[in-house]
Amino acid sequence: MSYTVEIRRKGVFTPRQEQVLVGLARGLTVPQISKRLNVSVHTARRHCRNIYEKMEVDEAQGNAQMQAIVGAIAEGVIAVIK
Repeated sequence: MSYTVEIRRKGVFTPRQEQVLVGLARGLTVPQISKRLNVSVHTARRHCRNIYEKMEVDEAQGNAQMQAIVGAIAEGVIAVIK
């Protein structure tokens, strides 16, 4: 299945965090995102943690990536379009 992920509400995240969030929404792993963005895995993880913090995601509950994506869709920050 092919789909597009778009940022719908600017200013919530930094441009780099937006790129990471789009990667997560497309199902990429953190290492894959780091490679595409030409940053270290550590840096990509730091961006993820900052996204989780802004989205008030509790990483201890598990599925932090999914929680962040669902929250971003629910708040109109991103849209997933088929």
